[in-house]
Amino acid sequence: MNKNFIYGLCAAFVIISAYKSSQSLLNKKDDVVQEEIPLSLIDINFSRETNSKSLPDIAIEKHEKESKEFKLADLKGKPVVLHFWATWCQPCQKELPYYDKFIAANTEITHVALTPDGTTKENIKAFFTRHGFKNVPVMTDKAGAISKYFEVKGFPTTVFINKVGNVIGRVVGIVDWQDPKTVELLLKTFAE
Repeated sequence: MNKNFIYGLCAAFVIISAYKSSQSLLNKKDDVVQEEIPLSLIDINFSRETNSKSLPDIAIEKHEKESKEFKLADLKGKPVVLHFWATWCQPCQKELPYYDKFIAANTEITHVALTPDGTTKENIKAFFTRHGFKNVPVMTDKAGAISKYFEVKGFPTTVFINKVGNVIGRVVGIVDWQDPKTVELLLKTFAE
């Protein structure tokens, strides 16, 4: 037999073997990709609170047709999402449309959205109208007392309070309110 023919036959065998091995590896890789890894609180930047503070007796003003004052301490019995944001905060502006939809879909939760930067209720209402937010409640935190109490250091920050009135954790930064897995995890955490 011709040497070149034998070399060609060996090369073809090596190429076919390598192709079949790579296909086998790719198929195994597909199996790994299809395996779903559950989302954890760490994945969504949720940090648990171990030193739960009691809810403060500080007045919050909610502006609807008429302004009403209430205190967080009055909200026991329902889970509360306490969301700190600011009109000048770019990440807040990206997050608020999705938070607005989350509020509409989760009416069993009390939502307290505070802008502690001294923005007037008229400016907040104008900001919400300009951006089309219909569900985020218009509220003010007089002199930033609530944000100081909860030691908020940046915006957005979201504090989660269970129905017993205990702070269970917080997310500093944007919450992905549009991701069903994130929402499911947060709702499950509320139920604990």
